[in-house]
Formats: sequence, structure tokens, C-alpha cells
Amino acid sequence: MSALASNTDVTLPQFHEKPGANPSWQRFFNQLVLNRNEAELRPSECLFLSYAALLKHVRRLQSAELERDAFLVSNDKLQARVRELEALAADNSVHTAHELELQQKKDQLQEKLERYMEKENEFYRGLAELNTWQGRAQVAESRVTVLEEELSRRTSELALVKKEYVSLRDEVELLRDKAIEAEQRDHELDAVRRSFGTARGGLENPPEGPAPAPNRMSTGMDPTRPPTRVACRIDAAHAGSGMRAVCVPDGGSPRFFTAGSDKCIGVWDLTQSKVVLEKSLPSRGLVLSFHSVSHYLLAGCADHVVRFWDTNTMRSLELSGHSEKVVSACLSATAQHAFSASSDHTLKLWDIRRREVLRTILVESTCNDLIVINDSIVSAHYNGSLAVWDRRSATRTCELTSAHQGPATCVRISADGQLCVSLGKDNMLLVRDIRMFSLTLRAIRPPKLIVTSNWTRFSISMNSQIAAVGSSHGEVLVLALSQTVEDTLLSRVSNTMGASNSVSEVVLSVLVSGHEKAYAVHSVAWTPETPSRLISIGEDRRIVVWE
Repeated sequence: MSALASNTDVTLPQFHEKPGANPSWQRFFNQLVLNRNEAELRPSECLFLSYAALLKHVRRLQSAELERDAFLVSNDKLQARVRELEALAADNSVHTAHELELQQKKDQLQEKLERYMEKENEFYRGLAELNTWQGRAQVAESRVTVLEEELSRRTSELALVKKEYVSLRDEVELLRDKAIEAEQRDHELDAVRRSFGTARGGLENPPEGPAPAPNRMSTGMDPTRPPTRVACRIDAAHAGSGMRAVCVPDGGSPRFFTAGSDKCIGVWDLTQSKVVLEKSLPSRGLVLSFHSVSHYLLAGCADHVVRFWDTNTMRSLELSGHSEKVVSACLSATAQHAFSASSDHTLKLWDIRRREVLRTILVESTCNDLIVINDSIVSAHYNGSLAVWDRRSATRTCELTSAHQGPATCVRISADGQLCVSLGKDNMLLVRDIRMFSLTLRAIRPPKLIVTSNWTRFSISMNSQIAAVGSSHGEVLVLALSQTVEDTLLSRVSNTMGASNSVSEVVLSVLVSGHEKAYAVHSVAWTPETPSRLISIGEDRRIVVWE
């Protein structure tokens, strides 16, 4: 065996194992494969050694047989000579020195014959040992065959169990989404019933005297009327540091959240116009997402970590896995999963309870923003493309290359789930039907809209009819997403200001008195109540509430 190894010069490739622990089932099957290989090699090695010993003994036996034949011939000659000498001795009764020499040779031959017999016995013992090792090798081979069959069977069972687990998990997620959707519809139905009951009571008991004429210019109950004035302005928010994100709960809460460069998340009260709570961060928060049913807040940070809070208990956890800053994050409808995008060219789906990554999607261009609707993820990318991904299989189902002529900075889904609107640095908002994603319904490009940063975010109102976006000169533009709202607003303007009005077809209002003109407004958010208010933050370190 050593001679064979010395005559063979083989350079084995070196394999470097990537960091990260393998799953337990993979380590188990790897150990089975190692055991199988060891069981296969051990009998072969023993068989090889036995055959080598056998060959050596055979050669020695052949040599001994030749020596024995020579010794027998010599012995016959010596015996004949002895008989001749004995005859001579009988005749002469004289023992000579030559006879003594012959006797010594005879004794030597006898000793050699005994040694040969011992070697022959040793050969037969080696042959018996070889037969024993051959039997063991056959047993080991049969054992290896059994282990291979068991490994194949267990691998098949594991594959079936994995498929069943994936299907059950997807079914559970689907049922959860349906339950949440059913609960939301029940709440909407209850609200409609209450409003219907109130209206019915008002019809049954009409007030005395003539009813007052409706005020067409009032902003009280018209959800399509855009905000026109500053309700509140907060200067030097976050200790005068820059702000990157703002989000508003969709459950009617008077609170809203902001993230700033001072490594804090601020919780603000709309009624008091002041911060009521501050949560410190190890790094700057770049994006925020809030789930009003579970009261969970998600923050994507510059230190590559996604942080998650329960705002009722302020308990938090961290989701680590990105290698660069997190630029977008959002929660699923059930708040069981989180989705994040990073500058490391990946999208990740997280299981919040287990704090682990379920799926990772590699993208060619950096994702600037993402949004989730049902089982789909819509992403906006630096190269101007928009993509739709299946969150269950982590595969791309649709892609619009060069949807924008510059980087796509933001993508949003309307509250009714019908429209998908994207914003790009080409100063355009593209409106699409989510069911016909490749078709552009409207391309909105207001003259005053100038998008200067990749983190500019717009917002769609709760009625899904108007949108607000900040511009580079301290302006906030309120835009009509549908032709119905556009016609309604234009008819109001025509009735109040005459048919010669020069208002843009799409821009419903331009809010200019809140932020300084030299600074860009890069994030806005609508409040869910009626009438809806608008919150904007900008590079002037101000928070402005419009109504």
C-alpha cells in the first residue's frame, strides 16, 4: 500500500468551505455519506493487504518448493552415498572423517526441511486469514448497500416532507391574509352600517326649518379636496438634524413617526404638535413602516440592520443579514413577515418571530424602494426599472426595464389595491393598473416637480384619488391620479374663478408656505382621517402639517 502511494503523485484540489452553519439535516446526510465511504474503503484496503501478503507467501512458497526439490535430490544422493558408505563401513567397520561430514550435511538438510514445513504452515494460516477478511468485506458491502437504500428512502421522505411543509406554510399565510382581509371588510361593513343607521335616523327625524345650503368650498367632508394651508409647523425637529423618513398609522391614531440623522425615532402627537416619545438607535434610520393592527414599527438603518418594535410594549428585536445600508422596508398584511431592500443588491423576506431570513432575492440594480401587495413584491430600482416578484418562490414575474428615464425612487400601491404609482428622477409619476402592470394609464410630469434624491418619497391619499410629492424648492404638489377627481376640481375652479383659469390639468394645488424655498421636500405622508391632513419633511429640518 505504501509502495503504491509512493509511486503515485496526485495533487488534490483544495476546497474552502463558505462561512455559515449548514442545516442539521444536511450535516446528518453528510455524516452518512462519510460513514458509507469509510465502510467501502476499509474492506477494499484489507482485501488489498491480504492479497499482497498472499502474493508474498506464494512467492516464498515457490522458492521453498524449489529448495525442497533441490534438497530432496541432494538428500537422495546423500542417502545413496550413505548407503554406499554404510556398505563400506559394514565391510570395513571403519568410520572415516568423510562419513561424519556427510552426516552433518544430512542434519542440515533435515533442519531446512523442518523450516520449509513451518513456512508452509504459515502460508496456509495466511490463506485462512485472507478468506476471513474476504467474508468480512462481503458483509461490509452488503451493509453499505443497505445504508445506501436507507439513505435514498430517507432523502425521498425528506423531500416529500419539505414539499408538504412549504405548501402548508403557504396555505397558512394565505389563510392569515384572508382572515385579515375579512376582518378589515367586517370593520368597513360595520362602519357603513353605522353611517347608514345615522343617515336613516336623520331622515326619520328631519330638523325644523330649511336645511342649510351646502358650502362647496368647505374642506370638512370632501375627501378629494386638497389641503391648502399650514396647520402646524415644527422647526428644528430631531435637534436640528436631517430627517429621512416619515410614516403615519392607518388606524386613525393622532401619532406619526419620523427618523432623523440624530439616531432617534420620534413619536409625534398631531393634536399637541410635539414629540411625545423618542427611541434611540445605534445608527441612522433611513426608512420607516408601521402596521396599525399589530402596532409594529419597522425601521431600516444605515448599519445594515432592520429593527423591529412593538410600540405598545417598546420591545424590540434586530434582523441582521444585509451587508450594506437598508434603503427600504415594509411589513406584510399579517405583520408576520418583513421585507427589506439594501444597497447590497438584495431583497430579503424575514420571518419576524424566528428572526431569520426566509428568502433572498438578488437584483441587478440597487433597489431604492419596495412595496408588498398580497403575494407580490413591487420594487423600484436605480436603473429606472420596475419589477414584480412572487414572495413565495422568490422569482420575478414581471419587469419593466427603463420604466423611468432616470432612477426610480419610490413605488406605492393605492389603498384600494387597484393602482401602482412610481416616481423617478425623470420628474415623472407613472400610474398603472396593478392587474395590467405593463400598461401605463397616466404619465404625470408637472413643471414644478424636480426630484433630486434617490430617497424622495411620495404618498397616495386614503381615497386612492390624489397623491402628494415634494419638490426641490420647498414645494409640495398635490396631484390628481384619476380623471374623475381632475374633472371635479376643474369644475369647481371654473365655477369660482371663471373658464379662463390657467390651473394645470393634473396639479390640484401647490403648497409653498411651509418649507424654505432653498431646501427640497423629500418625504410626505397622508393621515387616514377625513378630512385627511398631509405631513411633509424636508432638508430645512422642518415638519409641516397641512390641512
